[in-house]
Amino acid sequence: MQEKIGEGALGEVFRALNTLDSSQVAIKKLHARLENDPKFIGILQHEMLVASKLDHPNLLKMLDFKAEPPHVYFVTKFVDGWPLKGLLKKVGRIPPLVALAIVYEVLKALDYLHLRDMIHADLSSGNILLNRDGSLVISDYGLVSDLATDRFKYELVGTPGYYSPEHVTSQAIGPYSDLYVVGLHLIEMINGVKPILLGRSRDHATEIFKLMNQYQPSLKCDSRTLSDALQQLLHGCLQIKPQNRWPQAEHIAEIIVKILKIFGINNPVLAIRQYLYDCRFTSMCIEYEQPIYTGNVPYSVEDLTLLSNSI
Repeated sequence: MQEKIGEGALGEVFRALNTLDSSQVAIKKLHARLENDPKFIGILQHEMLVASKLDHPNLLKMLDFKAEPPHVYFVTKFVDGWPLKGLLKKVGRIPPLVALAIVYEVLKALDYLHLRDMIHADLSSGNILLNRDGSLVISDYGLVSDLATDRFKYELVGTPGYYSPEHVTSQAIGPYSDLYVVGLHLIEMINGVKPILLGRSRDHATEIFKLMNQYQPSLKCDSRTLSDALQQLLHGCLQIKPQNRWPQAEHIAEIIVKILKIFGINNPVLAIRQYLYDCRFTSMCIEYEQPIYTGNVPYSVEDLTLLSNSI
């Protein structure tokens, strides 16, 4: 292992060198408190086995894993880039068309999972990883593909700020829950703040659900045509009842492609790369420029106040 590059609820993440082919990999080692939980290790072993069989360009590739305490870890490809959470900390908010391009790439991964009867259920901004070339992957997707209902009955699954109504009620979490959270991501990227943010405890569930019922998204977008299209898209994502939301990730992705093409964005990955290049996050060449700043609202004093309280 070369260096520690992060830490999360599950454990610490290290960058390492694969001695077989000299490639960079990431190793996540579980916290000791989780290594000593036999039930959790059993669930983890099953999910890692499932995850290791998945292969999609927008999913972080699982390379190896071991679930035999005291050595519990898994190995993935190394992402030479940033989590969406880190990008938002640096830039505050993201132009609407670039935000749509990011959501489009996320939806391709979710569609792949949902078609295999898997859900993510913890689609936080820390689990969306952007590469320097503009591509992205989502991580930690295997850990909740087969939810153990009894285990999560008295706690909130997921990350505060990224809950669906099903996360905070007795309803079953499903693919429709991921699609609700996609809507939350779109709003956060465009506005620079999380739409709904409260604590993890079940004690907050009633209050969170009340906020969801009352929430009316307002977007920082100075193109009326684009804003109307975004509002229609969000309306189908943020319905309280799952049956009233967009039916599938693929359906939302198709709508986004149409919106992007109307505004001259024909390649979502290159649009993301162009933005990263403009923000000096990457030096990778751009094949051609696209009008990614249509609808983007210039920063104001109000943004500084909001952003200071957003993360």
